[in-house]
Amino acid sequence: MIVDELKTVLSVLDDENRFFRIEGEKTLWFYDSFTHSLYTADSYVIKELKRGSHGGVLLNLSIDESFKLFSLSRTLQNSKKDIIPELKSDKKCFAMINTSNRCNLNCLYCYRNRKDSEINTYKTIKSSMDYVIEHYKPGASEYVFSFSMTSESSVDLGLLKQILNEYCDSPLIRKEKPFITMWFMTNGTCVKKEFIDFVKKCKINPLWVSIDGPQKIHDYNRKYRNGKGSYSEVINNIKEFQRNGINLKASVVLTSRFPKPLEIINHILSLGFVSMSMTPVRPGTECSFNDNNIVALLEGYDEVFEELKITVLNGDYKLFKILREDMILSSFYTFVKRIKKIKRCAFDEQLVIDSKGNIYPCLYFTGNKDFCLGNIKNGIDYRKIDFDIYVTHKEKCSLCWARYLCGGTCFYSSYKTCGNYKATDPIECKIKKHLAIRCLQLVVFFKEHNISFESFLFEQ
Repeated sequence: MIVDELKTVLSVLDDENRFFRIEGEKTLWFYDSFTHSLYTADSYVIKELKRGSHGGVLLNLSIDESFKLFSLSRTLQNSKKDIIPELKSDKKCFAMINTSNRCNLNCLYCYRNRKDSEINTYKTIKSSMDYVIEHYKPGASEYVFSFSMTSESSVDLGLLKQILNEYCDSPLIRKEKPFITMWFMTNGTCVKKEFIDFVKKCKINPLWVSIDGPQKIHDYNRKYRNGKGSYSEVINNIKEFQRNGINLKASVVLTSRFPKPLEIINHILSLGFVSMSMTPVRPGTECSFNDNNIVALLEGYDEVFEELKITVLNGDYKLFKILREDMILSSFYTFVKRIKKIKRCAFDEQLVIDSKGNIYPCLYFTGNKDFCLGNIKNGIDYRKIDFDIYVTHKEKCSLCWARYLCGGTCFYSSYKTCGNYKATDPIECKIKKHLAIRCLQLVVFFKEHNISFESFLFEQ
């Protein structure tokens, strides 16, 4: 009976679609995707069991080791099915409305459609907002509208002011309309008093600012149309925001030209940002990652994790705080907070509406007729796209042990690299699986060094 139980443990632990093995400093750990938990087992015991030395192992097992092994056996036998949580509908409603494609920069990796020079009118924006409120999701607890995602918000300031006055500013309108929040970010180049006052009035604090790190890489990526880098103006305006009491978050694009995340993080910290998000550049640009250059980025991530371990042992959480919204620690927080990530992003949960009133499920698909869901005049045709968007719907992802730490790859990236938004982008897969492994190793590091997750999360 006991030997049979041990054999069961071994056979289940060898399931690479369910388990991932982590060598800790003190013991052997197994991450189980079914239960979204970590289990320990003595590495010597596992090794001997695999050699077939059942009798000898049983005789030498301590009481503590026996308890762990048989507890694991019982847990695995009681968790034979993968439990996929339901996706709970958000009571809030999120929508993006493109004001224009106007921008004063000509960034190396920009995805906006430069051929589309059409500027959205206030009338169309108002119709778009009314469609979302009255037809798409009536009765939402809050409506969060994002603007200027394919343009620079300071360039479209006139339009944004009209929206604020109509939907958010008037106490009378506040009573008649549901609660509405405006959201936008900036490239940080055109910061005048009028724009700062507007940011304050919108109560966007912290404000996201695009900056790609030290001057040499920022100026290479983010140039004006005349070829001049924008770093100096951005730095001056960062200080101006901060003098006016506006906290800032950094939106960083990682490129193959500068795959050094730790150097970027330290630079962002030195500028006084409260948080940051570093996103590897989308596929299809001259600075995108591929099989030939991805190793440098993964090694760069490894440097970050080594620094995280060193600093946390000294009671220093500044790296954890600045990276709390970054993909580097996404799997760490997903595990610690006991969340199963069943999809990658808000694809199809938020609307994206262009200047013509056309509706899309994602910002990056704007202008692609195959992904146009309809128009604000005639509504959405949900049959247009078969929204199999859970990570378990992706064939390759569904068989991966890291699926609930990762959530799958970007639908747009998958479409660009594979021609199918349901496929798995191989480069993003390598990045996210690498980060998932490093995050689990970091969790084990916390456990083996008796670092409290509770106090850590409280710090956040």
